[in-house]
Amino acid sequence: GVGEGEEGAGALAMAGVPRGAWVGLGLVRYEAGPRLAGLAGVPPGLHLLHGGRGEGGAEGRHGRLLMLAPDALLPLRWDPDAETLRPDPTARGRAADARAAGGARGLLGAGFGPFDHRRNALWEALVSHVGLSMLRRCLPREEQGGGATESQQEDGQTSEEVLDASLVSHTDFDGGSWVGPLLGAGARREFNFTPAGLPRGLSGAEITRWHTEGAARLERLVRDGFGGDFQLLLGELQLSFVAFLQLSDLAALEQWKSLAAAACGGEDWLRVRPGFLRMLSLAMLDQLRVVDVDLFQNSVLGEGGFLRSALCGLAATLRVALTEMEVERPHSTVDGADVRGPAVKLQDLLRDRFGVALMCVPGTMEALRGLLSLEGGGSDE
Repeated sequence: GVGEGEEGAGALAMAGVPRGAWVGLGLVRYEAGPRLAGLAGVPPGLHLLHGGRGEGGAEGRHGRLLMLAPDALLPLRWDPDAETLRPDPTARGRAADARAAGGARGLLGAGFGPFDHRRNALWEALVSHVGLSMLRRCLPREEQGGGATESQQEDGQTSEEVLDASLVSHTDFDGGSWVGPLLGAGARREFNFTPAGLPRGLSGAEITRWHTEGAARLERLVRDGFGGDFQLLLGELQLSFVAFLQLSDLAALEQWKSLAAAACGGEDWLRVRPGFLRMLSLAMLDQLRVVDVDLFQNSVLGEGGFLRSALCGLAATLRVALTEMEVERPHSTVDGADVRGPAVKLQDLLRDRFGVALMCVPGTMEALRGLLSLEGGGSDE
């Protein structure tokens, strides 16, 4: 439900949505009833507004990223030709009056549906590293309005405000909220992801090292692709995952696979950076919580599956890091980073959700007996 006391909660005004149309926000989808005027009680931060054509909105899926300021009231209107919601300042009207008259209760009385908070904590975890700097890198510039002109760029105005302007379709009346461009399979517009494959111009020795040394590959990707910032890599790993999950974006799936393989395969690089190891483990854990088990069972279990390889590399890194921590410093974390907590949760999730044994925590094989071993390929009896 919607509580009037939820700090900073805002609302999305949705004018003209036809009955039966599907509208998604984050991990939740809503079917429009005859009086749907919007959603109330939406927390500030990053959201993905998505929909689609066909039965149940399953075809031509597309969406927009929203960044909501605290207490924002973001007006949107249904475009029947594109079958999607677009920013529309004229859609504000009655919603603003209803909120002014009665806050959250006034919005509910005006036909706003209550935002479902039950899954929002998981959504926030899925995009925890996706900030404005990441979105500036990955979102295509708007074709109309907001973007810097060629002459402005020639004059050297490539400041953050020009880059921000390229993301803005509409700034709300309170200032601070924006809506990104329409993306996804149904929109035929793609994210600008960072190349994560084999770089051009490498010597033969460098190519060999790229394919055989995971730590060197990850180090080069972080340095050259993400300016030395591992959290930008994590942000793109998260953004590509949710774009694949909710928009059926094939390019996003390929980017997620490439980044997961590169990050989880950098064992020696991660082992001496326990803070990054913890963040990567938590990011992979959150993603595995929401993937369709039937769809990904072969990726996790199958020989040559990208998730199987990535998870085995991540588990090996966690085991080594925890072994070193508990032998050398038995009463402390590694450099203050809690690696054991995410390792235990990842091991338990793989056992309980996928039915597989993968030892992430040293000395816990007894709890995994009778399951299919990812590393051994057989059952651990």
